[in-house]
This record gives sequence, C-alpha cells and structure tokens, in this order.
Amino acid sequence: MKHKTFQWEHLISIPVQIFFLMMSAILLIVCLYKPIKQFNPVDSKPELQFLDSATDQKSVVHIKTGLTITDFLKFDAIKNEYTVNAIIWFAFDPQQIPLETIEKFSFTKGEIVKKSEPIISKTSDNKTVALYNLRVQFTTIPNYRRFPLDDHYLFLNVINIAINPTQAVFDVDQNDYNLSKNLHTPGWQIVEHNGQGGYVEALVSPGIMSMQPKAVFSIGLSKHDYRQLLLIILPLLVIFYFGIFAFSIQDIVLAITLILASVSGLIAYSFVIQTLSPQVGYLMLSDYMFLLFLGIIFVVFFITTLNATPEHILSKKAVERIKGITLICIYGILIALWYYLTNVKDIL
Repeated sequence: MKHKTFQWEHLISIPVQIFFLMMSAILLIVCLYKPIKQFNPVDSKPELQFLDSATDQKSVVHIKTGLTITDFLKFDAIKNEYTVNAIIWFAFDPQQIPLETIEKFSFTKGEIVKKSEPIISKTSDNKTVALYNLRVQFTTIPNYRRFPLDDHYLFLNVINIAINPTQAVFDVDQNDYNLSKNLHTPGWQIVEHNGQGGYVEALVSPGIMSMQPKAVFSIGLSKHDYRQLLLIILPLLVIFYFGIFAFSIQDIVLAITLILASVSGLIAYSFVIQTLSPQVGYLMLSDYMFLLFLGIIFVVFFITTLNATPEHILSKKAVERIKGITLICIYGILIALWYYLTNVKDIL
C-alpha cells in the first residue's frame, strides 16, 4: 500500500490560508487581552527624597498638605496638556512658618493660571489652615513607548522655593488627597491616586545644591480608548493578510501586484498612524508593529519572485515547498514577536 506524500501546494491553498488567518487573528487578539486589562505604566516618577531619621523628622516643621482635584478643563494625553481646577490647603503653625512664605508655593512643569485669596481657618490644635482655589495648567513625564497600549501616571508636583527642607517639609496623608467622582478623562479610566511628601535637591551651580520641600500627587490612568486601538491595529492586520495571500496566487504578475499594493497600503497608512500618535523621538509599539508587518511583506515579496526562477534551476515543487515552510515560519514569528511586543517589551 502506497502512502500519500504531503503536497506542499495544499499548505498554501486558499482554504488553508483562511484557516491560518483565523487562527492567527484569534491568537493575536488573545495576546492583546492582558495588556488592555492590566495597568502597566512605564512612566518615570518624579524625584522625591525623604527624611532619613526620626531625629531629622522632629527637627523640622511639618506642613500638612492636602489636594482635591475637582475637574479637568483640558485633558489631552496625546499632546501632554492638562488643565485642572483644584483646591489645595496647608495646615501650619504661623509662629514657625508665616503665611507669606506658604503662599509662595508653585508647581513644577505647571503654571498657576488662577489662584484665589487664601481662605483662613483654625484647627482644634490651634494651627492655621490656608485654603486656595486654583486653576493649574501642567504637563507630566509621559513615556509613550507602549502606544497605543500605554498606561500613564499624571503628576502634580508642589514645591516652595522659599522654604528649605531643613526648616520644614510637606506632610501628605493619603486621606487628604481626593479626586472628584465627576472627573472627565475621555478614553481613560482612573485606577489609583497617591500623594507623598518629601524634598528634592537641585544643582543650582557647581558645588551648590538647592533643597526644596516637595509634594507629589499622582493619578494612575489606564487606557480604555478601544476606538484608537482598532484604528491603528485593524487596518495594519487587514493590509498584512492581503499581502500574505500572494502565496496562493500562481500568476506571478498578479501576486507581485498584490504585494506591492500591500506595501503601498502599509506605507500610506503609516501617515495616518502618525496623526493619531504622540510626537516623540523614539520608536513606539505602533512603530514596531508597522515595521514587523512591513518586514514580513518584503519576505513574502522575495519568496514570491522565486516563481520566475527557471525550472531547471528551481522546480515548481521546490518553490511550493519553500512557500509552505516560509508561511509556517511567518505565522510562528508573527505570533511570537506580537506577544513579545505587547506583553513583555518595556514591562519586564
């Protein structure tokens, strides 16, 4: 009884190609589930130092500081531009730190657009509370390397250049940092917020360090902009899959035409991606995806041109075998690199 030999042309047939397309698409979607659902920011956090010992903590004045963000007037994560209405307050002993010194607070990477006159009150332990209504325009420290699967921290950094941390520091309690329930952050979900007090050192001239008390208020934002994600990834996948189907076309002219159309489509759509992407000087996840698809399409092009090789140099069966092996390798490499880019790179 003769055993049927494996026919490589079956591997690059249209039905098998459709099967590979469906299975790979499912696996690629599964790879996106974890980075979409989990909160994985890769932003650099602002520098913040803390008093080393209990002696240091007792020798300085602690200015209790609180912040409430009531609403965002501007929220643009792509341009890194934010404007908030907020309430900030300081509880202090006026005999140790005068109100005039407290009023000299400011925000790093931010500008106070409006500031009310202080609303003064007293606490039960006879401390003064100075409360200010603010409008602040600020930027943060974004890292877009995982765009469009990026999560971020927003940082509001409060400093006071009139106070030396050897004299006083900001003391922030988590219960004194609050966010309004009505904050509108389109395409993003607030997953956490945190406040810390300490100090920061800055080199103002060779050998001279300036120390300033600092309070850092952060907001953790998880991306929920599925529309943007689909607009970037789905067209890339569709154009890529069209190019892969060139393996199933026997007419070399038609096959190469399809590949060239895919390359042109990828390059043209890269300009669309640029309009949706932040302007940065490094490669982002979307760029790596584009380069991955473009590189694979070029491999498909070179393998397809083997159809023009004379029969006495390379037989048709050999060409079909090369196409079949290449097809398996392409899908294996695609899924492996896709998983690495979406679940490993820049996270671990």
